[in-house]
Amino acid sequence: IREIVTDPKTHGLLYIVKNDAGEGVAVRSSWNGAKPKIVFASPLSNWNPISLEDGRVFFTLKPADNVSGFAYELKSDGTIAPRVQDVPGLTFLPHSSSAAVLFGASAGETLALFVQASDKSRVVPLDIRTVADKCAWDPANKNPVAYCAVPQFVISKTFLNDWYRGAIHTNDSWWRVDAESGAVEQVFSPSESDGAIDVENPVIDSGGERIAFMNATDKTLWLLRLLK
Repeated sequence: IREIVTDPKTHGLLYIVKNDAGEGVAVRSSWNGAKPKIVFASPLSNWNPISLEDGRVFFTLKPADNVSGFAYELKSDGTIAPRVQDVPGLTFLPHSSSAAVLFGASAGETLALFVQASDKSRVVPLDIRTVADKCAWDPANKNPVAYCAVPQFVISKTFLNDWYRGAIHTNDSWWRVDAESGAVEQVFSPSESDGAIDVENPVIDSGGERIAFMNATDKTLWLLRLLK
């Protein structure tokens, strides 16, 4: 198993394996691995599965700087539909209960972040430079709103490659993103006493009151209380 996530709707598992032909195969199964069912197969094996609470499933290629990335949605009839295509260094974060998505790009030594409020609305470039992996959607907000950790400085020309392997760390501030308007607003910047905070794995509680995340610098757990 190369990647594995829980399936909130079926209370089972969704995982990626590499078969003898070198293909990437996505499999759904019960929690103990029983009743496996192949739902997706590709000549490429480097896929990340995303399983949402409303039952939607996405597959994204693992991101790398300057390398075209793609995100696909697995439809209920078993077909695959493209959601975001041919974005270099693609990082991808779909909303858990709407068609809104955040996605990042890393190309030409530059980070960029974009938002799309629905699959039929226009793609809006945001005035912050970060990756979608540093963002989380607020489940309590009726409108699609996300909170993103934004590096104050990016010191690497190949940010994704270096950040994923832990060769570099960032010092992040927190920003609020309104998906419908594309407006961004800073909500928190760490003080010197906090030290450098390199955000990874952020999640927001169901009430939209707190963001839990890890500091990649030392793997400590942090909690940010949101004032609304």
